Amino acid sequence: MSIAIRYFSKFGHTKKMVGIIQELTGVTPETVAVPLKEPVDTLYLGSGVLLGKVNGAVADFIKTLKPEQVKEVICFGSCAIIPSPVPQLRELLQVKASLSLRKSSRAKGRWVPSIWGILIRKTSVISVISYNQPSNTDIIMTIKAIRMFDGGFMTQPFAFGGEEGKEKFDEQIIYRSSLQNFLIDTGDEVILVDTGFKADFSAPAKKLGAPLYMGEKVADYMDAFTALGYKPEQVTKILITHKHPDHTAAIGCFPNAKIYIAPEDADAMKLDGDNIVRSSYEDGAYYNFQETVKVAEGIHFIKAKGHTNGNSIVIAESDGLFYLFHGDVTYCDAALKANKLSIVYEDIKAARETLDRVREFVKNHPTVYLSTHCPEGYENLEMKRVMKL
Repeated sequence: MSIAIRYFSKFGHTKKMVGIIQELTGVTPETVAVPLKEPVDTLYLGSGVLLGKVNGAVADFIKTLKPEQVKEVICFGSCAIIPSPVPQLRELLQVKASLSLRKSSRAKGRWVPSIWGILIRKTSVISVISYNQPSNTDIIMTIKAIRMFDGGFMTQPFAFGGEEGKEKFDEQIIYRSSLQNFLIDTGDEVILVDTGFKADFSAPAKKLGAPLYMGEKVADYMDAFTALGYKPEQVTKILITHKHPDHTAAIGCFPNAKIYIAPEDADAMKLDGDNIVRSSYEDGAYYNFQETVKVAEGIHFIKAKGHTNGNSIVIAESDGLFYLFHGDVTYCDAALKANKLSIVYEDIKAARETLDRVREFVKNHPTVYLSTHCPEGYENLEMKRVMKL
């Protein structure tokens, strides 16, 4: 395998990292002032950061690259002001050179503590970063919406009236409605967050004055799932936010999946079997959530009672963002912003505590809020739109 190393270092920190890579690969590094003359299988590209940006010399080097020259690029670097230079390098490579990058979330290895940190497998470098431990900047996942209904509506009393009562709100104020669940592809696993209705589901017709109308059918759940390019046998885990059928009806369609669900909702659904994981949230606190379990690298299943007695949420960390799959903590994004609970709940006190924690998390972390029942769920995902409160 042919390897090349190119880097820019102003203060010497990135150059020290280059030294480690040189020692492990046996390849002599060059600065980005030296263009690639021959095709290589792997290019290690590193940069320090000054005033929050990688140096322009690195961008100039990237412009000289052609896709046929490099099979893969592994980015690394050192920095202080921003979490990592890797996202900037990745964007430059994809936009200016149309090159692909190895997803560091697929790397298997151990973390070697050092002043920066380096991930190794045996003697070959897999990914170099500027951390002592992996963070969500270094984990890259593919997240997709599985869309079933769109073009619906919900009334303000339905979406906002849980605590104050429906009569306090205007039934002529409506919000957009849809129905989608989600898929996470980590590179090693295919994980579903909820599963929708089966093909024989008959949705309620559009009716004036209805509190919630899901909209017109886009596709049956399994058709929408397979249209994304996956097979049921590939799914390894299903993370159930709660027991309602628009989140659980198709769980039996995935023969190899472990199903993670809170014990209360598992009991309510009478679920049993070796594939049912009744979550005890044994990993403790994750930021301001006190009871959680890590189900995969960067993916956390979190106790969040209220909407149902066994309600949970899921947070996935990817590429510097937190993707919050909340099920039905709110029915629309407007309710999150207005700090309002819907009229659908089993424990209103717990629902309030959960919403407070969710809002606190969103305020303090760059969060893409992924709703099940409004189009902002798939729109936020498509645009990587960070929720502002």
